[in-house]
Amino acid sequence: MAKLKSFAQFGKIVKSVLEKNAKNYQQDVGVELGGDVARLTPIDTGKATANFSGSINAPDTTSKNRFDKSTSANPTKQAIQKELYKSKFGDVLYISNGVKGDQGEGYIIQLENGKSKQAPRGMVAINLARLQIISKEALSK
Repeated sequence: MAKLKSFAQFGKIVKSVLEKNAKNYQQDVGVELGGDVARLTPIDTGKATANFSGSINAPDTTSKNRFDKSTSANPTKQAIQKELYKSKFGDVLYISNGVKGDQGEGYIIQLENGKSKQAPRGMVAINLARLQIISKEALSK
């Protein structure tokens, strides 16, 4: 281990470690939250689930022609992870859904408000209530 030459050097090391840990924490929380929301999304065609996406510094509301009928929503979670893991310290991470089509632009809001018997209590609010648990899990990594 190299000897410290100054308090400024010590400060740079501490700042670097804190920034790296904060970035990793933020990414892990975003991926878990997005994956869990997608997993709880009711599945008919799988388009609502697959349209959840992760983005950096602005929400992605584009509708994608993807489908995810897996009950684990792993393909969607992996797509969210791929995007969010590109973020840097200080970036704002977004989980959004741009599903459109026959269901209309407000379809995700309708699902969140209990339109489907598969998710009568929605999927976002349930996971926001779990945010403290998700946060603690990310901190323990």
